Formats: sequence, C-alpha cells, structure tokens
Amino acid sequence: MVNVLIVGRGKYALSIARAFRYRTTYTKKALKIILANHVTFDFGAYSKYVDKTITIARPDRSNVGPFIKDLQKVIDVHSIDLIIPGAEEVFYVLKYKDKFLRSKIFSPSNFEFLKEIHNKVSPLSILRTEPDHFSNILLFI
Repeated sequence: MVNVLIVGRGKYALSIARAFRYRTTYTKKALKIILANHVTFDFGAYSKYVDKTITIARPDRSNVGPFIKDLQKVIDVHSIDLIIPGAEEVFYVLKYKDKFLRSKIFSPSNFEFLKEIHNKVSPLSILRTEPDHFSNILLFI
C-alpha cells in the first residue's frame, strides 16, 4: 500500500487526487489518498478520488507550530509515503522538511528557488528595468 498525503484544498488538490487515481499503475487497494487541509467542508471531502480527509491547523507565518504538529501526526498515524503540498502549504512543508523525514516530499528541493519563482514582484521589476527581457516569450490570452 502506498499512502499519499495531499496537503491543500480546492480544485488543485482534487486534481492531484484524480491524476493519481487515473495515471498510476496502482489499484484502488494499493493506493490510499488522504487529503489534509484547514477547511472542514472542502469539496474534496466528498470526492470518490479521495479515501480520507483530515482537518488540520491552518498554516500561519506567526505560529506554524500547530500546522507542523498536525502534519506530523497525520504522517505517523497513516504511515504516509509521499507528501504533495499545494499552494502556500509548500512553503511550510519545504521549510520544515526535516520534521517529515519518514516521507518523501514532492516539491522543489531549494527553498530560495521556490520563493523566487513564487514572487510576483520580481518579474514586474524586471519588466520595468529591462522591458526587452521577456520579448521572446509568447503570451496567449
């Protein structure tokens, strides 16, 4: 049995669960998908692609402790093999990855790189100072 923990909510978390169900060679019995997020009634809770949903503390910059503790508990209780953090949760999971050593984490391995690609101001400042920097990129709207 492979136990996958998707940390996050909404459509992207459900999309990840669907992809695992349909795009892996694991049978339903060989793959357990657990969804953990801070929303009690997230629509992923009612999906046939998710085996179990767990409500955990919301990640908070000023007090990340409860979020980390809740994740550790889920990982230990459910013998999680793979953690897939989504959206903002990836920052906390990657920053505190030493707390989740029993599981593999699907994310960029470099925290600084993650911050850089997530930064919404950097590309704007580059455009202001070097307007031709992105001239070879096509945008489809």
